[in-house]
Amino acid sequence: MGQTTKTDPDSDARWPISPSVTIAVDAMKSVSFLRMRCARENTAVAPSPEDITNPYLFDRAREPWVRAVPRDYSVRPTGRSYGNVVSQYPKLFDPRVLAITEEDLRIARSVCPVINPEQFKVGKPWQLAWHQLRRTGAVNMFASGLVSDSTVQLQLKHRTRAMPLCYGRGSSKLALNEEVRTLLINAQYEVMGREIAAVLSDRFVSPYGDEHKKQLVADSVGAPEINLLSEQDAYHFEAAARRGAISFRLTVPGACMKNGNCEHGQLSRWQTLPI
Repeated sequence: MGQTTKTDPDSDARWPISPSVTIAVDAMKSVSFLRMRCARENTAVAPSPEDITNPYLFDRAREPWVRAVPRDYSVRPTGRSYGNVVSQYPKLFDPRVLAITEEDLRIARSVCPVINPEQFKVGKPWQLAWHQLRRTGAVNMFASGLVSDSTVQLQLKHRTRAMPLCYGRGSSKLALNEEVRTLLINAQYEVMGREIAAVLSDRFVSPYGDEHKKQLVADSVGAPEINLLSEQDAYHFEAAARRGAISFRLTVPGACMKNGNCEHGQLSRWQTLPI
């Protein structure tokens, strides 16, 4: 707990943490209380009673053997950069693990399409920064589907709900493998097809006639014309396409009988020959 430095002005902010972090926090608390005893003896400006009972978890070294002891306890130390820590302690991370792989780059681009291609290349080490821990944690929480938006907002100490959502952009791509992604897209287009079929049915009536209703649907999906096929007709066209009698292609929105290339792509299960 402590005072936040982000957008939520909370002087006694608290962060939920994993139980596995307890041992590290307890160790830092023991060190901070020992340094508080040194601060009471070796600091020109004595700590306040509140500081004595609840010292900073991270503070400057104030032991007697330190050459230059800070005079005022209230002056906080400036944290070193992540890169400085890595360079000062070369055995902290394995350089082979820090090297960017093709899979790392694929995931990074899926979450952040505008990633700098010159700075992040396969084989180069990751340029780590403290904020990456914050961003990676937020993205993983969104991708897990187990953490609510309000909980992420509490962890990041953001003032509004919209602010942490910027970290969640693209996070869904981490939670879906290619098979699930294909299934989801197919289901979306299936729902779209059912909605189009419902609009063209007798349930909805246009005062300008059925042709006008068809044209409205065609304009909404960006196609010159839409004709709905029954399941029986679809099987009939599939069989004819296998024989090479007609041009018939499966596309993402449905099917296409246009000769040549189709602007809607092709999902062919067989080789078609245009007439």
